[in-house]
Amino acid sequence: MVLHELIVSLSDNPYFGAGFGLFGLGTAAAFARKGFQIGMLVFRRKCMISVEVTSEDKCYSWFVFIYLIDHIRAYRSSSHMLSPLPDCEDKVLGGIMRREQVHQFLDDKQLLKWINDNAAAQTQHVSVETSYHQSDGGKVSTRFTFMPSPGDHYIKYNGRWLKIERNREKQMVSLQHGTPYETAIKQLQSGTVVFAAAGAEWRQFGHPRRKRPLDSVILDRDVKERLVADVQEFIRSSRWYVDRGIPYRRGYLLYGPPGCGKSSFIMALASELEFSICMLSLSERTLTDDRLQYLLNIAPLQSIILLEDVDAAFIAREDQSDRT
Repeated sequence: MVLHELIVSLSDNPYFGAGFGLFGLGTAAAFARKGFQIGMLVFRRKCMISVEVTSEDKCYSWFVFIYLIDHIRAYRSSSHMLSPLPDCEDKVLGGIMRREQVHQFLDDKQLLKWINDNAAAQTQHVSVETSYHQSDGGKVSTRFTFMPSPGDHYIKYNGRWLKIERNREKQMVSLQHGTPYETAIKQLQSGTVVFAAAGAEWRQFGHPRRKRPLDSVILDRDVKERLVADVQEFIRSSRWYVDRGIPYRRGYLLYGPPGCGKSSFIMALASELEFSICMLSLSERTLTDDRLQYLLNIAPLQSIILLEDVDAAFIAREDQSDRT
């Protein structure tokens, strides 16, 4: 009787009834949550397939090719951002791109950019990756790549929702001593690189030369300024030559007695433009027409080709005309 009376008294207590009701709702919610998790686990095992492909894997580019073949785009940015990419429209034949061209236009950064552009809600939390590219001439250009940060991203592809998980690298590298970014760049651009022809290739000729300012070269009035302005205008006019089908090249003939400043001006000009110098003597006995043409075609980018002893070529031609 005592137990029965206790139960009746508790049931008549409104506070106990409210607490018991909340307890029952909490228990039901916990069971429902656990049941939903078990149901999702069974659904994933029976109806879903997960594939993990790392960027280091050899099949990564092929997976990207199959997965994003209809969504390849070329992104053009300013010079201090990502370098412009070639237009893909002329590369597509019937909506299918040749597989060997995928490696040229598609990389992990473009994949992440595509994920950001096609997300259900555009990603607001992004990460930046700073990289630099050093040309053969020693010039360093900085690139800033913005990409979706590590986390979950939802996209819709061919009417199906896909979830892409991007995880951060767990392996961290700790350096006790670091070099500031500006200092590292200055070390890479410490001087002007000089190449010399060696057989059928260009090889670096000694250590980089110390950069020489244009003010240290003394020439006739306005000659130095006009030459520098013409070279800079030529560098900016590459599109003009391409549109008109004109070979994109420019030559200058520097003449005068030894010691008048020809080599000094070339060194100062290369330092001003941050170009390298490729030296080739036309008086070399082993130099043939085929080798000359080949060396000109494989010269490092952003370089000034210095043809020395040009008069030797004309002397040989005069001797040949005399014999005929």
